[in-house]
Amino acid sequence: MTPSPPASLLQQKVDKAVALLRRTLALYSPEQVAFSFNGGKDSTVLLQLLLTAVGGNKETGLKGIKSFIFTRKDDFPELLQFVAETNAQYSLGLEFMDSADFKAGLESYLSKTGVKAIVLGTRKDDPNAGDQQVFCPSSDGWPPFMRVNPIFDWTYHDVWTYLRSIEIIDAG
Repeated sequence: MTPSPPASLLQQKVDKAVALLRRTLALYSPEQVAFSFNGGKDSTVLLQLLLTAVGGNKETGLKGIKSFIFTRKDDFPELLQFVAETNAQYSLGLEFMDSADFKAGLESYLSKTGVKAIVLGTRKDDPNAGDQQVFCPSSDGWPPFMRVNPIFDWTYHDVWTYLRSIEIIDAG
């Protein structure tokens, strides 16, 4: 019997991210987990990974995982349209929040929802990544929650290769 070839590096990263999301759901109930979806490339990847992790689809959505976005006055209309269409298409139940004070808005969201962990699209080469890891508590002075960064070890190239492979957007 011929051994099967090893999975591509990207497929290994996909498998690791899905396993991390499943582990998150073993540590927290779906109601305690939220997905920060801003319509960007990284959060679009996360949506697909989350759907895989929970066995969700366009009808069932994320099976109890909450979703939110903080909107700003300077958001591109096309981005907000994509977010709204994705919200409807995948039954996300996305909560649109407009808060001039992001920290206060996040604190309010966490206290009213009981969310304990937030799935984010932070990658280690992002300017705001700092000393974050895959699982990382929120920073001092911020409301307490666990950051879950399943694509932390992904590169910009990984993100675009994955998006093209699933044909979720016109990446050409």
